[in-house]
Amino acid sequence: KQNITQSHAAPHKGCKSAAPYDRIIIATPIEIIPQDIINQLTPKGELTCVLTGQDGLMDITHVTTHGKTVLQNSLFETKSLPVPPTFQQEERFVF
Repeated sequence: KQNITQSHAAPHKGCKSAAPYDRIIIATPIEIIPQDIINQLTPKGELTCVLTGQDGLMDITHVTTHGKTVLQNSLFETKSLPVPPTFQQEERFVF
């Protein structure tokens, strides 16, 4: 049996009420993968997302969990789209 849960609220926090998940797909470009979302994967869970870099390229990324070990692999790069504010990195002090 397969179930799909779609969430539209606070996407950077995931949907803890229905966790754990075997697979999570984040279809919008993001700069970081929030730990809250990784924590919602099963011990053999998978996450696929689009990470953006400062160079304007997007990296299609696959994350797998093996117990407490988290592995992140780049599948391929492509051109970047705008990142939603909830997935942007916090501003850092710059001289």
